[in-house]
Amino acid sequence: MIEFVRAKKRLLWAFVLLLAWACGYRYAADKAEAEQTALIAAYRHSSMVAAEQYALQLKKAQDERQRWYDFSQKQSTDLAAALSELDKTRNTLQE
Repeated sequence: MIEFVRAKKRLLWAFVLLLAWACGYRYAADKAEAEQTALIAAYRHSSMVAAEQYALQLKKAQDERQRWYDFSQKQSTDLAAALSELDKTRNTLQE
């Protein structure tokens, strides 16, 4: 009978240890999942911020390009007008 009680105690301790191990494993798995979720959220946030910064820089570059294009168009128009005026003046002087 005493052996039976000892065997039951050993079995109970084994069960308690198994239960403690399972609870610890589950706790560690939940903690790892929470850390992974936090890392994914941080990555998504930083990726979104980087995309917004890229879009802003791209917009600035496009605006600068358009500004220079407009400037060159104005310069071309001014040059054509100046050349036309010079031609008129030359023609007037030749007459």
